[in-house]
Formats: sequence, structure tokens, C-alpha cells
Amino acid sequence: MPEQVYDWMLALMFVSAIGVAIQGLVFSNPLGRHYTPGWWAIKARTGWLAMEIPAALACCGFYVWFAPVYSWPAIVCVLMWQVHYVHRGFIFPFRLNSGDKPFPVIAVPLAILFNTMNGFVNGWALGHADHLQTASWFDDARFWIGLGVMITGLYVNLRADTMLIHLRDDGGVGYKIPRGFLFEKVTAPNYLGEMMIWAGFACMSWTLAGLAFALFTAGYMIPRALTHHRWYKEKFPDYPKERKAILPGLL
Repeated sequence: MPEQVYDWMLALMFVSAIGVAIQGLVFSNPLGRHYTPGWWAIKARTGWLAMEIPAALACCGFYVWFAPVYSWPAIVCVLMWQVHYVHRGFIFPFRLNSGDKPFPVIAVPLAILFNTMNGFVNGWALGHADHLQTASWFDDARFWIGLGVMITGLYVNLRADTMLIHLRDDGGVGYKIPRGFLFEKVTAPNYLGEMMIWAGFACMSWTLAGLAFALFTAGYMIPRALTHHRWYKEKFPDYPKERKAILPGLL
């Protein structure tokens, strides 16, 4: 029965990746700077906690629950997943200077549903993919390339988020043009970093579940970065023209 649930949810993950990309290109999600009055809202910090903590618990929990045996390649994949989501779920919300800003309630149950589904398919896959069940996967270049890309993405994501947070160190509440690091190349290096995280995870785990999540991340992040890019250009007449939205020199 769990295997059938996995098959259905995996298919739904791929469908969701297409759906979220189309939705993001048609209209902006009402999060952060794109929030508009009229949505039933809670505080942003509460919203982030409610959304991201399930992601920190689900993959690890389902792996421990369903894996017939525990193996080091799979455990390393789980630990790398946790590195990102423990920060995102338990630390990042308390770093926000904008934690009291409105956050649409509708985003919370949708995110919890997705994060639970995503944690299930990836936890199941890590426990059942044959190549992850022996230490010989450590001899495969895909593991190390993926791990390197994921670590690089974690660094890019964390540094970019930290720079955005520090833009309000002067106590201001408005938006400013970020300067320095990859912000000189793209509007949303934090989103680029997140795409790298899950592209790397997909490579190091080499599972369809990892691929589905990487595609979903790209489907969500690219349209949102394009929306951010348009917003900055409309709000700031002096916004650097050489910057792209999310892929340096390309998009």
C-alpha cells in the first residue's frame, strides 16, 4: 500500500511542478512584497514556521519509518535535506526583520500539504532506491557532483537571504536595491541558490522523487524571480539594467 501511495504522489509531484510554473506565470503569489490587502492574513513569522517545520520533519520521519534498512548514502542525503530545512523551519523565521508583516493564511495549508507529500516521496525513495542502499554509491561521481552543487547552493541561498535581512538593519521598513555578491548579476540569487540546492540533491540521490522536487522548485522560483525583477524595475528607475532575474546573463 505505501508503494502505491508513493507512485501516485510521485506522479502528482511532476504534475504540480507544471501547475505551479503556469500559475506563477499567470499571477503573482501574494507573499512578501506582492501581498495585497484583502487576504486573510497572519504574521509572516508564524506563516514561515507553520509552512517549513513540516518539511524539516517529513522527509526524515518517513525515511526512518519506511526504510527496510538504513544505509550511509541515504543517511547523508537525509542529513543534507535537514541542513536546509532545520534552518528554514526553526531558525530563518526568527531572523526576519519583517516577521510582523502580513502573510496570507491560504499559503499555509497548501504548503503543509505539499511539504508532507514531498517529504513522503523523497523519504520513501531514499529508503528504497537500490543504489542508495550500499556504500558503493559513494564511488559514483553523481553523488559527489550533486553534493558539491547542493553545498554551493546552500551557501548562495544563505548568504543572499542574510544580505536581504540586513538591508533593514537601519530600522527601515521599505525596500531597497540589494548590492554586492550575486545581486550584481541577478535580482534573486536566494532563489538561484534554492534551485541549486535541490538540483544537487536530485543528482546526489539520483531518484525520480528528487528530480520531481528539483523541477517543482524551478517551476516555483523562476516565475517568482521574474515577478520580483519586474517589480524592482517598476519601483526603482535606477535599477541596474544589466541584472537578470535569476540566471546570470540568461534570464
